[in-house]
Amino acid sequence: MRGPSALGYQLGFSLAVVTVFCSVAGILHYVPSPSLYAYTQLRFLSQNLRLVLSILQTVVTLVCIVLVLLHSSALLVTVSVFSLYLCVALCAFFPLFGIVFSGYASIMTPTLVLNMIFIVLGAGAFLCYGIKDATSFRSIVPFEFSLSDSVISLCVGYVVSLYQLTSSPLFYQAYFPIPTLYKLRLALAFHGVFQLFSSIVIFLTISLFFAFMEKRCSLPYSYETFFQFIKYTVPHPAIAYAVIVSILSVFMFSIQWLYTCITTHIWEEFIKVGSIRSQFTR
Repeated sequence: MRGPSALGYQLGFSLAVVTVFCSVAGILHYVPSPSLYAYTQLRFLSQNLRLVLSILQTVVTLVCIVLVLLHSSALLVTVSVFSLYLCVALCAFFPLFGIVFSGYASIMTPTLVLNMIFIVLGAGAFLCYGIKDATSFRSIVPFEFSLSDSVISLCVGYVVSLYQLTSSPLFYQAYFPIPTLYKLRLALAFHGVFQLFSSIVIFLTISLFFAFMEKRCSLPYSYETFFQFIKYTVPHPAIAYAVIVSILSVFMFSIQWLYTCITTHIWEEFIKVGSIRSQFTR
């Protein structure tokens, strides 16, 4: 989903912002839990359905954490002298360290902005040295329009934004202390606009980066060959390591996001629900 088709993601993101702003904002205060599965339980009157979906999301999130840890550790091993086990420990510890010392709702803190700056600067420096002139830039960026890719991109953008704005663990702490409906909708609007513009920068930068790699790098893909290609493309080794830092920032923020999601999900779906049920049975 690159080129014109990738713009469907931004359109879906915008549609979800409008949908939440006009509909969901009015009922958030009346839902007993910010979890997405609370809506499912109330809609279908099934506690078992909510439990099954909650367990499924927990398993999927754990699998994602393991995969991101493996990829980030493999990348760190190629540019350092540390062992694989130490790299796994470092990649697992530093995102947890960021959550503990920057606040639980890390999306609302400068950690998000710092990660975005590292990602954009690293990928931007690599692309600036890799793309020498306007003609090569036009030959790298795909201009073909695909209806199927556009529809998929639209749906993904809509679902991701809808989840983040209504039931994401990173946002519910900010919703429920807001006293009035007007302030709640205003907060939703600001969050939605911020997410929209940040996703445009990140999504288009990543799309251009992978399009460049497909056109210019003919080596078999691995993190070691990728690092060698970066050092060949940029004029100084320090810039090559800066590019690697930007990629590691993507992994670290993903792990930090997943940590926050799974801890909040376990609290909302299992611990909090179980404690409330035990209080009613006494």
